Amino acid sequence: MTVGLFLAPAFTAAVFSYVLTPLAGRLALRIGAVDHPGPRKIHHHPIPRLGGIAVITAVSLVAIASW
Repeated sequence: MTVGLFLAPAFTAAVFSYVLTPLAGRLALRIGAVDHPGPRKIHHHPIPRLGGIAVITAVSLVAIASW
């Protein structure tokens, strides 16, 4: 019973993060919030930089909803 009180919000936040991260990636590509490849970097394609915002949004929404 008590474990469910912790696992349900964690699982919900994980699902929201899973859904929001690709959306944030597309938004980052659209507005140019990407890390471009360069001589001192190992990636060969632009990397979106808004994935953290998706995770923070998901965790914040679940924390507020379960308060």
